[in-house]
Amino acid sequence: MQKNINKSSQNEERKVTSNENGQGTANQNKETNNIPQVDVTQEEEAFSVVTKKRRSRNLNDKVVRGSGSGMTLKGVTTYRYFHICGLDPETMNEEVIKHLKEHNFRDIKCEKLLSKRPEEYSSFKVAVPVEESISFENPEIWPYGVRINKYFFHQFRRKATPS
Repeated sequence: MQKNINKSSQNEERKVTSNENGQGTANQNKETNNIPQVDVTQEEEAFSVVTKKRRSRNLNDKVVRGSGSGMTLKGVTTYRYFHICGLDPETMNEEVIKHLKEHNFRDIKCEKLLSKRPEEYSSFKVAVPVEESISFENPEIWPYGVRINKYFFHQFRRKATPS
């Protein structure tokens, strides 16, 4: 069985008709004799995989961040969020904030999360200004056993426990 494939422009009109066997054939108004024939049994070989072309980042697309100070117009503080776990189950938000202020972190947001095993450890979502995020990840300011990761925002996450 043979199948007609059109490689000409998409603007040409195309008709589909049925022959005696009930199989459809494609006919073009122009140049029907020049259409290549493809064996349907070799259908996998006749098609090529088409992938989306990735757009390369334009070097002119640069982000500019303001650096001026003492102006009437003010920008907002950008935060980086971290997941801290492995703390004692009795640890509260205020204790984490106090610990970070002792290590010279200024603007801190802290939220206690419901851990998978709350009887074993407690977890927190902590936000610090981007400028302070490198020193936040310093292992020397954290007690042994505490783990710090990037916080991943999920649509359906565990509810925070009130503290």
